[in-house]
Amino acid sequence: MSAVKRSLGAAICTTILAGSFAGSALAQSVEWDVAAHFPTSMPLTGVSMKRMSSLIATLSGDEIKLNLSEPGALVPPGEILQSVRAGAVQAGFSAPGFWAGQEPALQIFGGLPFGPSPEDFLSWFYAGEGRELYDELYAAFNIHAIPCGVIPEEAAGWFNKEITSTADFSGLKMRIFGLGGLVLEKFGASPQLMSVGDTVPALELGTIDAAEMVVPSIDHQLGFYNFAERYYFPGWHQRTTFTDLLINIDEWNALDDRQKAIVETACGDNVRFSTALGPASQPDALEKIDGEGKSAERLSDEVVSELRKAWEQVASEQSEKSPAFAKAYGSLNQFVERQQRWKDLQALD
Repeated sequence: MSAVKRSLGAAICTTILAGSFAGSALAQSVEWDVAAHFPTSMPLTGVSMKRMSSLIATLSGDEIKLNLSEPGALVPPGEILQSVRAGAVQAGFSAPGFWAGQEPALQIFGGLPFGPSPEDFLSWFYAGEGRELYDELYAAFNIHAIPCGVIPEEAAGWFNKEITSTADFSGLKMRIFGLGGLVLEKFGASPQLMSVGDTVPALELGTIDAAEMVVPSIDHQLGFYNFAERYYFPGWHQRTTFTDLLINIDEWNALDDRQKAIVETACGDNVRFSTALGPASQPDALEKIDGEGKSAERLSDEVVSELRKAWEQVASEQSEKSPAFAKAYGSLNQFVERQQRWKDLQALD
């Protein structure tokens, strides 16, 4: 390359960079208070939340700042959606399944029993209809939402009785998330939706008999092993769960395109990070739980099969009640089914 061409190229790069920095200098600084559903000290979800905030600040040169709160510091966790909708807080960090009472279809994105693996789910979300449907659902609440983390397959929960058949769920008072609770109701259980902060005391006091929370790394930190005898898997009730950043639509629209791209890019990278961190964190956590004298067990194949049948009933009922649920659930299932031939051809066992 000639010296002239090198000089011309350098001049072009300098001009582009100068324009970029000039745009940055003229852009309005943004500072959002973020109402959080999860403690910032919590493994995986808290780590993911803090990383998201830090990455947005770094990429924006501190032009966009997110002030993370602890649960309840700004608004009660159960009021985050409506508070962001009304503009009482600019943003929130939560999970879609918490809003089942206000929009059942959001549970497709957080708390779907017998759902696909994170790989298949993310494929549907980013390469199928998932993101479009997700955006439509949150737009009805005056919110622009962005997936900013992934929770992998969870534990089935901590129990103070042995589960040898689905009959053992009868009369059980259990903290369980969303659709999974509707499944257990088919067997006579009494599901309870509680915040993280309320669940451990309830188990300790015997107000509930069992609880599912998240994954071993989080369950160990919360000390569930102190108050329950048995730790069951697989996490049939919640296979792939988004954690997401909820942004009041007026706050989102006030950003310029570059700022929007920064927030979307940071959250997208956080999805990558948490998808890797989730599974990688669990072997050490299981060993710690073993060290506390509580070993993980699997529910029998028969129990899991009966739970799946009950889920199919629940899914049918939810689809009849909610066209939005039927649309999103049908889209996901069709997408996954179309991948099956590819997966069968690639299977090594």
